[in-house]
This record gives sequence, C-alpha cells and structure tokens, in this order.
Amino acid sequence: MSRASQLTILQMNDTHAYLDLHPEMFLEGARQERYRNAGGYARIATLFEQARSNNPDGVLALDNGDTIHGTYPAVHSEGQAIAPIVNSLALDGMTGHWDFAYGPARLQKVASTLDYPMLACNCYHEVTGQLVFPPYTVVERAGLNIGIIGIAEHIIDKTMPPHFS
Repeated sequence: MSRASQLTILQMNDTHAYLDLHPEMFLEGARQERYRNAGGYARIATLFEQARSNNPDGVLALDNGDTIHGTYPAVHSEGQAIAPIVNSLALDGMTGHWDFAYGPARLQKVASTLDYPMLACNCYHEVTGQLVFPPYTVVERAGLNIGIIGIAEHIIDKTMPPHFS
C-alpha cells in the first residue's frame, strides 16, 4: 500500500478546554491509579501536525466532544474562547456532550463559529422536531469518500439539568 493511500484517523475527546498540560488520573492494571500529565492544545496540535506531515492527504481528524466546557476561559466565555483554538486544529467534524452545558442556543452560536461541522443525528428542536445540527458530512481523504455521522450524547436529557437540552 502506498503512503498516499493510507488513512490516519485522529480522534480527541474530553479535552474539557484544558489549554495546557494538566495532571490526569489513569487506571492501569488491577485498578492502580497513576497520575501523569495529559492534554494541552499545543501538544494535540503538534501530534496532528506530525500526522499530517507523515500523510499529507490521508488524515481524518475528529472531536468527540466535551470540548468547550471545563476551564475558566471556556466557562467565562460560554465556550467561545475555545473556538479559535480548536479551529486551528483543522478538524473534519465534531459532536458533543458537556458542550450542551450552556444550552442549545448557545451551543448553536459557538458551533456557527467553527470551521468544521458540529454533527448530531439525534438532536432535535423541541418545537419543530427538525434536526438542530447536520447529521453527517462527507470528506475525501486518501482517495476515499468518508461519511462521518455525529451521534451526540444520548442521555443529556436524563443525566443533566433540563436547560442543557
């Protein structure tokens, strides 16, 4: 297989707007807790850039959510402070979970500033029943047409405050 025909899939989630490295707990082996530094958008960007350098036409980059909520800059700006940072990652699509924390209208506003689509085949407007976000997108990478279907967290209305949904 030639390098140009290989597909590299990059996926991130649960960044919770951590701009820098931070201590994170990992379970290893028989539930042993280990703490090590994780995250940080500069680190993530470096990994994405390395992957794209190694496979210029064959990288698919996705965000599975929990992105625009968590740290002070994100909460203070209701997610907007994170948009330019994640835009710089050149993602192909995203779906959400805690991203709904500011309410549906706010998430739609922040999503409208992204350079890639917020996808959710399971988010409907309460009154009209229409989909709130596109359910899917199609991108071409490594000579392949790739369908990306967004499925947002399906229990937001059951596990989170009503104003989230």
